[in-house]
Amino acid sequence: MPVIVLAAVIVVIDQITKVLVLKNMYQGQSIPILGDWLRLTYTENPGMAFGIELGAPALVTIFSIVATVLIIIYLSKVGRMYAPYRYSLGLVLGGAFGNIIDRVFYGAIHYGEPLFLGRVVDFIHVNMWRGHIPEGVPFIGGNYMALFP
Repeated sequence: MPVIVLAAVIVVIDQITKVLVLKNMYQGQSIPILGDWLRLTYTENPGMAFGIELGAPALVTIFSIVATVLIIIYLSKVGRMYAPYRYSLGLVLGGAFGNIIDRVFYGAIHYGEPLFLGRVVDFIHVNMWRGHIPEGVPFIGGNYMALFP
């Protein structure tokens, strides 16, 4: 499977799950799945991964776009490198692109704010980690790259 297809699948799954959360949960609502270990908790994240604040929302969006473009450029250069490494980059790329969609359009669609000022919809809460599919996927992809360089 080409890396770009993997990234696209991640983006589609991400956006579908976020629409389901937005349509069926209210902000702050938490639904236990596996006790306190795994919960669905709808929150909005204006910062980076794991809620890290980098600055104004527009700055975070621009930073995300630049980082994603750099990943795409790097992918074009690695060509046929070790497949698990390329797929790890595909996971990171899909997660990053899903977040960019949120950051660019979410505020405009849901709050009437200008483009590029949105927040990422987070809904997966694993013990002490809150996130969503694209936030966890780059984390997993990055760790996989570290294990299989």
